[in-house]
Amino acid sequence: MTRLGFVDSARGMAVVLAMLAHALSQFTGGIPEFWRIQEPALLFTRTATPTFMILFGIMIEVVYLRKLREGVAQIDMKRRLLGRLITCYLLFCAITLAAFLTEKLTPGETVLAVLYLDGGRFGVILKIYAMLFAIILVTLSFAERFGSLFYVVVALYGWALKYALVASDLPSNHFISFISGHGNGFGPAILVGMTLVAFGTMIGEAFTGRRHWIYPLAVLTIALAIILSGVITQDPVDFIRYTIKGARWANEPAYFAYGIVACSVSLAFLALIWGWRKRPASRVSFSSLGRDTLFFYGFGNIAINLLPVYEGPGWQGLFYAVAFVLALCLITLAKAPICARINTHAFGLLQRLDELYNDLNKALVGGILSISEQVRGGALPNR
Repeated sequence: MTRLGFVDSARGMAVVLAMLAHALSQFTGGIPEFWRIQEPALLFTRTATPTFMILFGIMIEVVYLRKLREGVAQIDMKRRLLGRLITCYLLFCAITLAAFLTEKLTPGETVLAVLYLDGGRFGVILKIYAMLFAIILVTLSFAERFGSLFYVVVALYGWALKYALVASDLPSNHFISFISGHGNGFGPAILVGMTLVAFGTMIGEAFTGRRHWIYPLAVLTIALAIILSGVITQDPVDFIRYTIKGARWANEPAYFAYGIVACSVSLAFLALIWGWRKRPASRVSFSSLGRDTLFFYGFGNIAINLLPVYEGPGWQGLFYAVAFVLALCLITLAKAPICARINTHAFGLLQRLDELYNDLNKALVGGILSISEQVRGGALPNR
């Protein structure tokens, strides 16, 4: 199966929107005259996180589960998943450390953030990805057998748990909110967020031929019904405003429906473009950015957290936010030649650091899987 270029484009568009939101917060968040433009911007930037989670689901089916069904050893997939988990978590820690070094986070907030007991400052999708990789890793056998149906069951359990906790009036904290969606401390929460992953996995299964397109289309229809119901039964402006501002943190169905609809529109539009022109802009494109999102998102958020919060004239702040994102795009697109030149002048330092990290990552993956094997009291199966 060839690489889905329009999925890379959707990922690239989502990461640009995510970084634009962070840049606006950095350079205009403290400027009162710009608060009124936040809502129109949020209409687009709020789609980034649910889009990432849906694309994560597509990736799980196309890159991992499909290959398992074709005969790739499960232990090899576990190594890959665990390696990605470690990279996402360490990158989130690096972003958090950058905020600590510039005193945007206190020492206590920094420690709590890396322990998933506080929010940190930016890097949220890496925090989510690390936990999602962990869930995929420990449930890989079920996912291989049942596919998206298994993730639907996990999502339904998540919604049942969320509303059971709400009904119990149990006090919440950041970790409880992060996992279950109870309270207003974090969104989208992991278990209810499996709704987005399950939808993405259905799309991936439609691509691989495992299931019919009717399943993701049915979910999209339900999402559209939720949005239309809210618009019809409530004041449309108030409903949309709450959906993009408050529903995320309350983990309400409208936010997930909005994410599903927005991501579907993006994928459909980009698929049409790729169908019309098979190779749109080989170097300068959302597709190119989408194939390097870890660098774009990780380096971008580290840079933002190392920069001082802008407190100058308002329109200059807006200019700096846009300029930052454009510069980040250019650096990412030109990363390969830039790194090659730096590596040459630094006597191969970047290459050695890359090799060192890969070796350490593999050693850590091997150690964790070995401990897991010992805890279970037997060898890991090849399947």
